[in-house]
Amino acid sequence: MAKKWLSTPPSKCDICDIEIKKVFIDGATSQGPWACMCEDCHHFHGRGLGLGLGQEYKKKGNDWIKTAG
Repeated sequence: MAKKWLSTPPSKCDICDIEIKKVFIDGATSQGPWACMCEDCHHFHGRGLGLGLGQEYKKKGNDWIKTAG
């Protein structure tokens, strides 16, 4: 069974403020705090995917489904 994002999904990346449309990562940053990030910001500032690192979510219909991590 797919895991879904249960809270209100982020509308913008916490780092660069770009609108999130299809994919976001809820993850730890190299600076320490966690953020909901776009894919580009995760590439440059994220610590990876997995337990204690982060999770990737993709939009499917009205739901955000966990696809990695």
